[in-house]
Amino acid sequence: PVLEAMACGLPVIVTAGGATDDFVHDAFAWRLPAQRRPLGDTVGSLKLVRPGWVLEPDRDALRQALRQAFSQPDLCRQRGQLAAQHARQFWTWEHAARRAADRMRALARADSQTQPEGGHRQDQPATVSAASSTSPAAARRPQTPLPLPACALVGHLGQARRLLEQHKLPAAWAAACAALKQRPFHPEAWLLLAEIAFAAGDGEDARLCAEQARCMAPGFKPARKFLNRRLKGGSRPHWLQLPRAVGPGPCGGAKPRLTVCLIARNEERFIGQCLESVRGVADQIVVVDTGSTDWTKQIAERFGAEVYDFAWCDDFSAARNAALERATGDWVLMLDADEQVRTDDWPTLKQELAEPSVIAYRLPILDVGHETEGCSYVPRLFRNAPGLFYVGRVHEQVFSSIEVRRAEWGLENRLGRTTLIHHGYTSELTRQRQKVQRNLALLERALQEMPDEPHLLMNYGLELIRSGQKLSGLRQYEAAFQRLSALPPAQVVPELCETLLTQFTSHLLGAGQFDRVVQVLHSPLAKAGGLTASMHFTLGLALMELGQYDQAAEQMRHCLAKRDLPALSPINPEIRKAGPNHCLALCLTRLQQTEAAAEAFAAALAEDPKSRPLRRDYAQFLAQTGQPIEGLKLLHQLIGEEPTDPATWAVGGEIALSRPEFIEFACDWTGEALKHCPGVPQLVTQRIQALLLHHDVREAAEIIRSLPLPRAARFEAALVLCQLLSDAEPSQPAAPEPQVSREFVWWYRLLLERNAEALVGIVHSKLDRLAQVLPTASDLLSKALAEAAQPVAV
Repeated sequence: PVLEAMACGLPVIVTAGGATDDFVHDAFAWRLPAQRRPLGDTVGSLKLVRPGWVLEPDRDALRQALRQAFSQPDLCRQRGQLAAQHARQFWTWEHAARRAADRMRALARADSQTQPEGGHRQDQPATVSAASSTSPAAARRPQTPLPLPACALVGHLGQARRLLEQHKLPAAWAAACAALKQRPFHPEAWLLLAEIAFAAGDGEDARLCAEQARCMAPGFKPARKFLNRRLKGGSRPHWLQLPRAVGPGPCGGAKPRLTVCLIARNEERFIGQCLESVRGVADQIVVVDTGSTDWTKQIAERFGAEVYDFAWCDDFSAARNAALERATGDWVLMLDADEQVRTDDWPTLKQELAEPSVIAYRLPILDVGHETEGCSYVPRLFRNAPGLFYVGRVHEQVFSSIEVRRAEWGLENRLGRTTLIHHGYTSELTRQRQKVQRNLALLERALQEMPDEPHLLMNYGLELIRSGQKLSGLRQYEAAFQRLSALPPAQVVPELCETLLTQFTSHLLGAGQFDRVVQVLHSPLAKAGGLTASMHFTLGLALMELGQYDQAAEQMRHCLAKRDLPALSPINPEIRKAGPNHCLALCLTRLQQTEAAAEAFAAALAEDPKSRPLRRDYAQFLAQTGQPIEGLKLLHQLIGEEPTDPATWAVGGEIALSRPEFIEFACDWTGEALKHCPGVPQLVTQRIQALLLHHDVREAAEIIRSLPLPRAARFEAALVLCQLLSDAEPSQPAAPEPQVSREFVWWYRLLLERNAEALVGIVHSKLDRLAQVLPTASDLLSKALAEAAQPVAV
């Protein structure tokens, strides 16, 4: 029934958290917070296979949604149109059949790739599930196994273990040392060396190797267990040489070696400065070129890089893994060719490489041209350990495989301080490289492989919005939010969560979905990590739009208190300007806290004394607090700076029209406004007001007649009013009568607000003439006057 209503163009009100979550979104519906009420094991006489439940909506939210739906027919109509578009685009029988066919094909593939009974051994090549990392729903979905890339098998100990089982100890030792040379951070290799040494009767070296494994990985339980043995014997065979020079590890005391890896294609503009930025700290540079036709490879070779060709296959993770496969340092720093390491941070980088308890760092990265927005954090610096690999065709990440090792070995994955500078997302380069369209295509393929990955869903939403598909983008953000909310808190990556909440609510705000902004930022996911200053600012703006000024003021105060704190994702740059104090001042003005509002305005003006919107609002505040002359002086200064600014003219017109003693000034001001900004509807309206209040009815009518046809209903109504006031026969408006009548009542109320009693009296005396052209307005005014017991013309 819900989909049928949507297909008919009707907006719907549903409970969130149930079956409708699959096809109902906040962009075109009211989704109410709800609680599950258990039903037990039976419904009537029917026995349920498991305990049932029903969703009970929040009553306050239901009342608010019904009130909004009733009072805002235009919003209802818009949401209904969007709902119908969504239903036709995604929920026809044709789409359902196609989806069923896709599921059947996925099941067939999964069945054909089923492991033989008994599965694979730990030391055999394995596969990783495409839906392994996110939600319970992923476990129920047919999973497409992804083969492990070659880099994940570098340093594999399978051969060494088999040789040990066959008691071929020298060969086993050599194989384990070879694995350690390939992947220098390898606690398992050190433990295997301990086992080989013990099997050879060398208990002393067995202990040294096991202690090295435990030192590298304090949480590595097999190493601790091994050290609990009685390790006797000190007879070292001639073939047993400890591989100290191969890979020092964190306990060896030697300088850690750094491998810098890049993937590149036609990056001659940037790759030189990138490699120059790491030349003084890199022990090995690996560049994987995916098809350059410029001088990229030659420039890389001049910097001493190892350059490898890679056939592009629409998969960034495949290219990253090809570079990672060739890394031999103790640490790997993965860069893009259009990035740099700040040379001032070289000492910091060396300190971070020397930290024994860390397996990886998420490094801060700044976009050139957007430095005021702060940084985001990316997992780019990590140990050269076995089993690490990238996943994702685009927006690829190594984080998940790092986390597996981190948890197993008892190490840390920290936020680093070595800063990266990114040049590639300036608007010019984005257009030049067509990155948005490329990313969209790759993300669509990536989501077919990993449909529940929040990171991919979020980036897909971002790219859709960048391409102008706002509604579709918001749906992807919503899906990412729901997936991340379903994860156990320990599995939520803080910077991903913060980035998602910041981006999602910012786009919701831009789409006018203020209620949803409030819901998202009051969600358990948002509360668990705490709101940043940018989130407080967004929440405050949404609350202002909803008229909840006391709560909005509280959010602006939180924003001001937190705005200088570091964040894990790019910030809204407005929070460090006048915006928060400006908005706080507006809220306090609405709450009639005049002294506090004046202080907030003063603070905002101190931060940005040249802001035109701020000075306009301050001028209004001055007028509202009994200082209209000071307010008009400030507006006159603004007009002197920019004479064609209609917003400033409009504020001045409103101040002048609000005071009877300023009516002469209002006529001068509105006349000048139209000279500089002709045809602006708000300024035309103010000009007509000023002339009517000055009793220049004929000139007001001439201005209206000079407007281009078809005239707006408001100006058609104003012309009828001028005709009544000048004792002329009113003409039939061209616009629909109900609309013009509504606008006529608007003009009538305006005259009442301006205390234009003489003009109001003339209207009262000519309601019979008004009835000839605007019967709806005449009838409404007649009834109002009858209720007020005033005489009516007959």
